[in-house]
Amino acid sequence: MFRIEIKDSLAKIYFCKTENRNALSIEALDALINIIKELNNDLGIKTISIFSELNNVFVSGADIREFSKFRYKEGKDYGKKGHLLMNTIENSNKPIIAAINGYAVGGGFELALACHIKFATENAKFGFPEVKLGILPGFGGSQRIFDYVGKSIATDLILTGKIIDVDVASKYSLINYLVDSNNLEIEIEKYALELASNSSTGIKFAIKSINNRFNKVRTNALNHEIEYLAECMNNKDFIEGTSAFLQKRKQNFND
Repeated sequence: MFRIEIKDSLAKIYFCKTENRNALSIEALDALINIIKELNNDLGIKTISIFSELNNVFVSGADIREFSKFRYKEGKDYGKKGHLLMNTIENSNKPIIAAINGYAVGGGFELALACHIKFATENAKFGFPEVKLGILPGFGGSQRIFDYVGKSIATDLILTGKIIDVDVASKYSLINYLVDSNNLEIEIEKYALELASNSSTGIKFAIKSINNRFNKVRTNALNHEIEYLAECMNNKDFIEGTSAFLQKRKQNFND
């Protein structure tokens, strides 16, 4: 599910769930939370980078086959677990770098938004397709997106479910660095080494200070997001949206 490499003070986490395009199942959420916590507790680690072993997918989002069976209670528990992962990433005392090569959609987009630094390649794609499943971004995305763009762009991305390419993402300041896919790992390692040469204490408290600017504003809204996700999963549109996806047909929310 995940492979971890540690070289000197740099830790790399590789998604290797190729059979389901790195989907964020409950098992994957739990595993990634624990990995990040362990790396945060390792005093020898200075930076953490998250990669995919797939060439065309960073993280494809939630595991739709798994969560299509969820209703209100399971949906609320799932939302809480997704929020725990994103909060663990965002509040990490070590900078976490997303290496986005391919699709970062749904929960994958939310994961990227939670990372402190984002490197993307020419192949990167971003989006919130959740409305096509009858739900909303439920892992903090409906709020965290406002750290990057204003209400007009955020509303457009969420309500249309459109997928945008890396040029648009760069225009919206959703990424920090655009690099050639052949050089992604090399460029991130160079950047991570630069961060590692700085004060760990300074970086830890800088992250806390930066996050304080946003966390106090959105805590209430994040709690509402979990509730709204659960409500959506209790609705017939969710059954139709997930069924259509799994059956590879166009959804019909008009019946």
